Parts: sequence; C-alpha cells; structure tokens
Amino acid sequence: MEEDNLFDEVFRPTPRRSRPLSVILSNPRENGVKEFLDAVQEGHLDDAKVIFEVKKIDPNASLRGGETALHTCTANGQLEFCKFLLEVGSNVNQKDGRLKIPLHLACSNGHLDIVKVLVQGGSSLGDIDKLGRSPLLWATAGGFVEVVKFLLEAGAPAKSNRNWHALHEACKVGSVELVQILINAGAPVNNPQQYSGGAPWSPLHIAVRHGNLDCIKVLIRAGANVNSINAGGHTPLHEAAYRGYEDTIKMLLLHGANHRAASNQRRTPLHEACMQGTSH
Repeated sequence: MEEDNLFDEVFRPTPRRSRPLSVILSNPRENGVKEFLDAVQEGHLDDAKVIFEVKKIDPNASLRGGETALHTCTANGQLEFCKFLLEVGSNVNQKDGRLKIPLHLACSNGHLDIVKVLVQGGSSLGDIDKLGRSPLLWATAGGFVEVVKFLLEAGAPAKSNRNWHALHEACKVGSVELVQILINAGAPVNNPQQYSGGAPWSPLHIAVRHGNLDCIKVLIRAGANVNSINAGGHTPLHEAAYRGYEDTIKMLLLHGANHRAASNQRRTPLHEACMQGTSH
C-alpha cells in the first residue's frame, strides 16, 4: 500500500508542474531548483523534499527575485518545512532582492511560531530591508502584538537607526497597546524621524495626522513634546487644525500647545484651520 501511495505521489502533476515528478527526477540535465521552489510555493512539501533529496538541491538556492525556499515557507506559514530547511542548512539571514531576510516575512505575516524558530536559529533581529524597515517594524505595522512582545523580549531594538521607528508605525496604525508596549521598551517619544519627503516628524505628529486620539493621550502622558516642530515648522497643533480634528485640538491645547506658533511660512494653527475652511 505504501508503495502505491509513493507511486501516486511521484506521478501526480501539480498546478505548476505539467510533467510527472519522475521525469524531472530522472533527467540529469535538470537541476530541479525551479521545481523545488515551485513545490514549496504551492505547498507540496512532500514533493519538495523528494526533489531536494534526489537532486541534492542547495537549501539556499534562489531564482531571479532572490527568494529562497525559507523565504517562501516563512511567508506562507509552513512551520514544519521551515524547521526542515533550517536542519538541512538554510541560511536564516539570507537576503532576497528586497533585502528582506526570512524574519521580515514571518513578522509581516504574524507567524509567531515561525518567528520563534527563526530567532532560535540565529536570525538577526535588527536587519533592515530596502524600505528601511526592521522585523519589529513589520510586526508593528501588522498589529501583531504577540510577535512584537516576543521580538522585544528577544532583544530587538525599539529604536531604529533608519528613517522610521516602530513607535511611529504604531501611532500610524492606531494601536494604543503597541504604543504603550514600545514606550515601555524604551522607544523615544520625542525622537523625530523622516516622514513625507524627509521632514522630521515626531510620533505625536504621526498620531495627530492619522487622528488617533487615544495614542495621542498615551504619548502626552509619556512626555511627548506638544510643541515639537517638523522641518516645515509645523507643530502637532498645526496638523490637527489643518485636518479639523476638534477633539485633538482641545487635547493639545489642554496640555500646553502654543496656538500662536508660526510655521516656516508664518502660519499659525488658526491660519491652517481657516485655509481648510475649518471653523473650530
């Protein structure tokens, strides 16, 4: 019975493979890399293991985009195959064409079990991809609280040395829980980072811009400067006035925001409100 099952498996076509697996395996001129990666992508992991073993595939083999099998199965949530690949020598820190390591993909998809396996396997916690984003930042962007907690406990830096911190991202997505977690982990509430063409925006600017009042409250309690300015000289109050966020305006004024502050264009928050037709 087992032999019959093996026969069926070897000769079963997959959506990406029109020829029987036996033909691929028996042809010495085919290295099997594409078929191996296709099998992983399609989730045919038994096929992938057969091709890997018979064709002696390099576990770090990739095609044009630079993604290895480990990149693919971490993105797809294939935990057991991730373990298999790590056991046979996959490089846990190999970068694809977007400079992403497998941990970036596991974090951006919220696969906590795979994140744990990768970190235990030696994955870098602070690696930056082509967009300047760390695994922690990707987990924050997805709102994956447990992944963020695990990364911080494992030693991931709460502060990035590039253009965008995880705290900025938490303020953007409006997760009060993540904002508090990151602040508790040492993320600076007053550290301006590049945003929108290079202008330095504080986390408070970002929370105001996206109308996340509860995040604003947490930031202010943590010591955020309500009169911080970006490269255009705009304070959070300018931003709130520009967007007509009445509750945010009241909150900022209550905590000492300067309603007379002038931007580089000599506009006060009142000017911004009037220019947008806001009567608040």
